[in-house]
Formats: sequence, structure tokens, C-alpha cells
Amino acid sequence: MFLATFKFSIFCEVSRILNESLVVLPSYERCKIQSNLQKYSADLTQAIDVKPKKFGFCRNVVESDLKKDVVDRELLKRETAKIERNIEQDIKAVPKFVLEGLQNDQKTILNCKDEDVLIKDCKNATITINEIPGTVHLINLSNSVIVASPLKTSIFIRDCKNCQFYLSCQQLRMHASTDCDVSLHVNSRAIIEDCSKIRFGPLPLKYSETDKLDVCGFKFDPESHKKVDDFNWLSKGQSPNWSLLSQSKNG
Repeated sequence: MFLATFKFSIFCEVSRILNESLVVLPSYERCKIQSNLQKYSADLTQAIDVKPKKFGFCRNVVESDLKKDVVDRELLKRETAKIERNIEQDIKAVPKFVLEGLQNDQKTILNCKDEDVLIKDCKNATITINEIPGTVHLINLSNSVIVASPLKTSIFIRDCKNCQFYLSCQQLRMHASTDCDVSLHVNSRAIIEDCSKIRFGPLPLKYSETDKLDVCGFKFDPESHKKVDDFNWLSKGQSPNWSLLSQSKNG
């Protein structure tokens, strides 16, 4: 029983990570993952449904375990249903604009107003998003420069190395990235996880596009780049995984 519950907690965490990554996978891979998650959740449900053997000398313990079984089964059903809904939504929400594999080149993305944008697997590239997009996903980039117009929603960065980002958004989420400079205006907060050597600085005036900030409903805050939460550093004091970008390097 304990093992099944423990596996369930792992299942929920793995599912959460997969949900964040589905957007970058081909459709057949997404369907395969959905099928595997459904099968595994069914196996867990069956494991939790197995009743412990009843012994006369520990009736109270058995009754307590049975009550816990009911709670675990209901929790598993709710979590599984939520996971499946999230997967179905993510499968439908494949970005309309996908830029993949650009190397040693420059590219400007146009006509993407209010549309989600995915940029992945690029190296030594300079990429500009020249309109107000929807959500932006930046995956597996190296030695590249990304300039994005202000957007009303979120920017997700994953597996990026030695990059420069010029961004203005509602929220920034950054995962598994290292040695990156982020010139940022954020309306809420920046969140990093499993990152190192991330440097944050204010968005230079030439990239601020204050007219588009107004369209997004943002009030320009020159100190917003300092609002950073590190999910790997819950202690008091400055996280060792990020620092402020020196003015000489910001621009």
C-alpha cells in the first residue's frame, strides 16, 4: 500500500514535468505519452484497490488502512483526471509558429500577434519576435540572442546555454539553463529552477517598446528584473544560481 502511494506521488511529479514538455514533441509522441500515462494510472489504481489482509488481532489498524485506501483511490482518480485534461489541452495547444534548427543565421518572426511561438534547437542564431505574441517557448538554444516584443502572458525557457535574452512579459519561467544573460521587464516575477549562472538586468531602453507595454497593460518598472524566485534555493539570502547583470554588459 505504501509503495503504491509512493509511486503515485512520483507519477504526479513525472506527469507535471511531461505536461510542461509536451509542446515541443511531435503529435505521435504526445499521443504515446498520453496512452502510457493512462495505462500507468490504471495500474496504480488497481494496486491501491488491493485490500490488505485482515487479521483478528489488528482490526483497528486494518480499518484505518481501509479508510486510507478510499482516500488514496479518490485522490488518484481526481489527479489522473486532471492530468489527462491537461495533456489533452496541451496537445491541442501546439504553437502555430515554430522555428527549429536555425544555425549561424538571423531570423525575424512576423505576423504572430496573439499566437504562441516555439523556438527550439537553435545555435549561434539571432532571432527577433517583432509583434506581440501569445506564449513563447524557448527550448534547447545555445550561443544565441533572442529579442521578443512585450507579451501579455508567459515566456518559458528550457535547456538553454550561453544565450542573451531581451524580454518583456507577464511571467518568466526558466528551467535547466546555464550561463545566460536575461535583460528583463517582468510584470509579476521571474522563476528559475535547476539553473546556474543566470544573470538578470534591466531591459535597455532601445528594447523597451513602451507603446507595446501599454498595449499589454504593463507599467514600466526599471527594477522588475530583480524580482526572481529560485525554486532550488528556499533559504534566506541570495541564491548562488543567479546574480544581477553589470551595467557594462547590459545593452
